[in-house]
Amino acid sequence: MLQALIERLLRPVHNPGERTGVLLDRGGAWIAGVAAAEGELRLALNRRVPFKRNPFSEEAGREAIVAAGTALAEFLRSADAGRYNPVRIALPDPAVNLAVFELDAMPKTRRERDELARWLFKKELYLDADNLACVARDLGADGGRKLLLAAAVAGAWTDGIGHALRGFGIFPAALGVSAISVFNALPGGGGRNGALLSFENDFWSLLLWDEAMRPRLLRGYWREQADAVTDPELRGIVSEAERLITSYVRAGSGRRIEKIYVAGGAPSARRFVGLLNERLSEEAAYVDFSGRCRDPAAGIPACCYALCGEA
Repeated sequence: MLQALIERLLRPVHNPGERTGVLLDRGGAWIAGVAAAEGELRLALNRRVPFKRNPFSEEAGREAIVAAGTALAEFLRSADAGRYNPVRIALPDPAVNLAVFELDAMPKTRRERDELARWLFKKELYLDADNLACVARDLGADGGRKLLLAAAVAGAWTDGIGHALRGFGIFPAALGVSAISVFNALPGGGGRNGALLSFENDFWSLLLWDEAMRPRLLRGYWREQADAVTDPELRGIVSEAERLITSYVRAGSGRRIEKIYVAGGAPSARRFVGLLNERLSEEAAYVDFSGRCRDPAAGIPACCYALCGEA
């Protein structure tokens, strides 16, 4: 049901057996490419492209974003990736504002829904709506109220990175959200009433969904020190995840979480499972997306594997 929330509609002719997934963060881009080989997927590309400046800082402007996009595009072109096979790019969860608004009535057109989302982000979350790129989806109803799923990112990102990539003849098949991409790739669709805790080297996030497998909450946080892991940090994240889950469950009648998934390329992601099971009553399980490829490599973000698996 769910697709990447912010989509690029230009889809070039490509080799259906080759796919590239990219996850951006403050320090660079994680790039993974897969190719079909003898009836299975093979990891054909695994690279980290560093950025000279953090394009997600509050001080970063369009220049830093275009520079990040240019660094990514230069590598993709040199690796002959992206011109003849689909490249799917995910923004890190902390850079995305995702909310589910409850309405009395749902706007009829897509444009009206997008504009309402922009207004709600400004009114309820105090965001600078004039500089946001917003996309909204009708999620149906819950308890007599209409649900509007809305995502917003800085407009400079959708414009700046697209401009840089197009300058090298690369047209992304999609520009989306890391957690949503991983959610789409969960085994069995993730099941009903679930949670996904993504743990990457530069950030972590929590995505919750309901009985109808509709996303209801996404929170993303930059990690204080990328790649460094301490037990106090891990336990602090577990405590915050527990608080968010408890708050969500108590905020609505009939809400519950039955299954918790943990995914991520950070070395300590698996340790989260044990810590969560010590703290929460719900069962937590680690999802290893690397098993979908022959000769997988350690450290690749779960999002990159998930993006490579999209049709």
